[in-house]
Parts: sequence; structure tokens; C-alpha cells
Amino acid sequence: MLTDKQSLILCGIVGVGFSIAGIFGFLENYMISGIFVTLFIVILINIFITVKNNHEQEN
Repeated sequence: MLTDKQSLILCGIVGVGFSIAGIFGFLENYMISGIFVTLFIVILINIFITVKNNHEQEN
């Protein structure tokens, strides 16, 4: 789904964005929170797909 470099960039964006939004109080906005939750779910799905594909290649 995503390459390693894309995954690292996405994780960095979510981490920095979450920190900045928390500092400035933007996390109270449901749209901002929804974007971060969506990005986090994409990261989790990518991890599960990658682990599943690696496990299938070993067998």
C-alpha cells in the first residue's frame, strides 16, 4: 500500500500535526480530529497489510 518512506513521512505529519494542533487548541474542532483519526487508521491498516504480506511470503 505505502512504501517505507511514505509511511515515515505520514507518521511524521501525524505526530507533528497532532502536537501543533494540541498546543494551539485545534483538537477541539471535530474536522481536525477526524483528519488525524483517519490518518492514524490509514497507518494502522498499512502496518497490518505489510505484516500480512511478509507473513505470506515466508510461507
